[in-house]
Amino acid sequence: MAHPFRFACEIHAPFEGRSWPDTFREIEQLGYATAFLPDHFHEGPGPLAAMAAGATATSTLIVGSLVLDCDFRHPA
Repeated sequence: MAHPFRFACEIHAPFEGRSWPDTFREIEQLGYATAFLPDHFHEGPGPLAAMAAGATATSTLIVGSLVLDCDFRHPA
């Protein structure tokens, strides 16, 4: 039996003029099953804060990180 085909997307920042929750809602409405975020130096919150926003704003979207680099941030 074939499994349903699912799509994932990688996102680095919220869509222009949108918040993280709004961006994740739109990704879910577009039919994506998963959204991945990288951990790199950039403006805005780190991937964990963005993933938390996505998880609370959607009902079916799976959010995850491509990688978490502990050396980017001081642990304290």
